[in-house]
Amino acid sequence: MAQLGNTTKFYIRSIITGDYVRFGWLGCETANSLNRTAEALECSDKSDVWARYIAGKRGATIEATVYADNTDDQQVELLDRLSAGTKVWVLIGQMTPHQTANSSDTIDEGDLVRGVITGISDTNDFGAVATRTFNLTVDDEVTHTDPAE
Repeated sequence: MAQLGNTTKFYIRSIITGDYVRFGWLGCETANSLNRTAEALECSDKSDVWARYIAGKRGATIEATVYADNTDDQQVELLDRLSAGTKVWVLIGQMTPHQTANSSDTIDEGDLVRGVITGISDTNDFGAVATRTFNLTVDDEVTHTDPAE
């Protein structure tokens, strides 16, 4: 079913407090993308006129762009604690934040992945709001979660 792009957000897992899982949304997010790929391995033989392929290794990358805001706690935490090579858990989807200090966030729907940060960059164009882009390469498989299913 079609949905508005502004309902699917980029959440990054924060520090775990006790047994409770917390995700943080990067404030001022303008865009995110989850790109799934698969290698195409040729398996044709001399009897084939057309090349034939089977799916090989799969992979995925994530990119999220936000307005650079050094007063946003989540952005500051990422800039202070994380760098290229750091592994993190990410959700691209919708969630309900924790309601109390003794509860975990609730994932409503989305793709949950573990990724390696491959880049954090700032763009500072003349006459425009500065943006910050986070790039990740997925370290395992993309797991779609939808409690309604």
